[in-house]
Amino acid sequence: MYYKVISNPILEYLEKEVNEYILKGWKPQGGILVTGDGFYQALSK
Repeated sequence: MYYKVISNPILEYLEKEVNEYILKGWKPQGGILVTGDGFYQALSK
């Protein structure tokens, strides 16, 4: 199993990137983390 955390300061860009990873077989793990620096999503494959 592989684990990756992606981030972006703009939510819409993170959504696009998450969708691209989903098409490549990755699965989101948990929800989006929101901080003062941006948005984060964990993925596994």
